[in-house]
Amino acid sequence: MDRDTAERIVKAIEDLTPGLNTLDVLSEQITDQEERREFRRKLGNIMILTGFDLLMPIVKQFPDLDPDK
Repeated sequence: MDRDTAERIVKAIEDLTPGLNTLDVLSEQITDQEERREFRRKLGNIMILTGFDLLMPIVKQFPDLDPDK
C-alpha cells in the first residue's frame, strides 16, 4: 500500500471513533439485557475490525502512522 492511501485510511478510521464511542454510550440505554449484550458484542466486533484488523497492517508498514503514538 502506498503511504498516501495508508494516511487516508488511518484518518478515516480515526473519523469513525466518535460515532463508535456514541454507540457504546447509547448501548447502555438498551433495557433488554440480551439485546444490549448482542448489540455490544457486534459493536465490539466492529471496533476490533477497524481498530486492529484494518489498522495494524498499516502501522506495521508505517509505524509513524500509529494513532496511539
